[in-house]
Amino acid sequence: MNNIDHKAEFFQPLHAITYTTSAGLLLFPKEYTSYKQTNMNLYLEIPGQSFIDKKQYYVDAAPAVQFIFNKYSPA
Repeated sequence: MNNIDHKAEFFQPLHAITYTTSAGLLLFPKEYTSYKQTNMNLYLEIPGQSFIDKKQYYVDAAPAVQFIFNKYSPA
């Protein structure tokens, strides 16, 4: 027999601010001679969200190595 009374609270924020920032560092090539060159970058993206209703927030970090092949260059 289970006499435990509990309620699960499901919260969906109604008011939130979402933000992201990112930065990259070119590793290769050191200098471009053509947009068709493959390049390699270190990349960091920092997404976050602030819930105004509950005064809570989260911040995450997403590091990556990024390769760009045959970059398009507008004429």
